[in-house]
Amino acid sequence: MPTYVWNCLDHGQFDKIYKMADKPEVAPCPKCGIQSVQVPVIGGIQGDEPSWLFEKEVQGCLLKEGQPPIENRTQYKKHLRENGIGER
Repeated sequence: MPTYVWNCLDHGQFDKIYKMADKPEVAPCPKCGIQSVQVPVIGGIQGDEPSWLFEKEVQGCLLKEGQPPIENRTQYKKHLRENGIGER
C-alpha cells in the first residue's frame, strides 16, 4: 500500500498508509484531528522518523513481549541489525 504525506497547519507533515482506492481527499492530523491536505512528494523519499513506525501494528510485528518501543529511525535500524532483519 502506498504511503501518502499530509500537512497539518499546526503540526506539520505526517504520513499515512491507505489503499489507493481508499485514499481520502483529506486526512485527520494524528496529533490534533484537524483535517489536513495531501502534499505532493517524490516517490521513495521519506523522513527520518516516518509515522508508520509508531503504529501499534508495526510495533507489534517488530517487537517481542517486554521490549521497549522503537521511538525513532536510529532505534529501528538498530533493532533490525540486532535481530538479523534486513531493511528494504
